[in-house]
Amino acid sequence: MAPSLTTSEFELMMDCLGNDIKGRSDVLVAGDFNAWAQVWGCPRTNARGRVVRETFASLDLVLLNEGNQHTFSRAGAGSIIDLTFASPSLATGANWKISGSFTASDHEAILCSIGSPQERPWEPNRGNQGYRVGTLQARNFTEAARDIGKWSQRGANEMADTLAAKLEAACMASMQRRSRYRRNHAPVYWWSEEIGSIRAECMRARRLMQRARGSDAFEERHQAFKDRRKALKVAIRDSKRRCFLELCDSAEENPWGNAYRIVVKPPWTSGTRSTRRTGAIPWQP
Repeated sequence: MAPSLTTSEFELMMDCLGNDIKGRSDVLVAGDFNAWAQVWGCPRTNARGRVVRETFASLDLVLLNEGNQHTFSRAGAGSIIDLTFASPSLATGANWKISGSFTASDHEAILCSIGSPQERPWEPNRGNQGYRVGTLQARNFTEAARDIGKWSQRGANEMADTLAAKLEAACMASMQRRSRYRRNHAPVYWWSEEIGSIRAECMRARRLMQRARGSDAFEERHQAFKDRRKALKVAIRDSKRRCFLELCDSAEENPWGNAYRIVVKPPWTSGTRSTRRTGAIPWQP
């Protein structure tokens, strides 16, 4: 990023980058950030370095830079400003180094290789994938796991991989998978794009306030965060009230519509104990 950017402009660009990364898996970010931090070998940490460090820490990305060799040099002075970040799944087994090849540039050539999950003998579950225990078919599980204790490989790692693969195959053969929602849950009925935009502004104001601790701008940014948070609470309250009235109106027209489905959960997932035992389903006209 250009060194001519102000701190506010740099923070805005990092916020945009962070919003684009959220919700993605197997992320690799590399570039010239023009930021200093002791974490990657600089003599001190400046404002840009704190912004970069906090942004990628909140996204659970790992820094791949190794060593203290300068990635940028000009007129006898050098610094470490070319950074590479990756998600933990890619950082495992990654190799980062400065090649030393001639580039006709002030920046050094960087070689980075990442491990491939497909190289493992079995493919692990991604995210919070699970199974519906209530759909377990014991006979199918027993048949699929019959030879689970027979080992043809040697070594603890190979035995562990084989055991995990056989257990996963047995679970898939005997149970239904749980539905996977992005970010682990479905949006609530009162959520809207407007609320999402207000929440993004509130979170950005919160980050700006945290970064301003100990400075003269802290009180101003603290008040700005309080205003954004109040606006978010008001927007959520108004949306809940409006959606509740709409649900009441829809319940008058269709008693078994969205209002019924929101209030009463299906008995096969989390109903009362009596309905789980009997398997009874509420009568619908």
